[in-house]
Amino acid sequence: MGYEDRVVLAPRAVKDVGRLDRKGQARVHRALDRLAENDRSLNIMRLTNSRLARVRVGELRIIYEVDVDLEKIVVARVMARGAAYKKI
Repeated sequence: MGYEDRVVLAPRAVKDVGRLDRKGQARVHRALDRLAENDRSLNIMRLTNSRLARVRVGELRIIYEVDVDLEKIVVARVMARGAAYKKI
């Protein structure tokens, strides 16, 4: 089962993932699968003063929010650690 039914990537996140090398893309897709399955072992943290949260995937950060009405996880960005928090 893939994450496609529970996770929606914003257009900007699709671009971010497309810019990664194959290895990075595979790591992000595995993390999204785990996020869709509500895997408690993921390193998830809420961002301060925001409705957003992040998942750490090595040096990458997946920035997302949970849309309760749609029952979906909406991924806003996938970026390198240093840039991820500056551009939100």
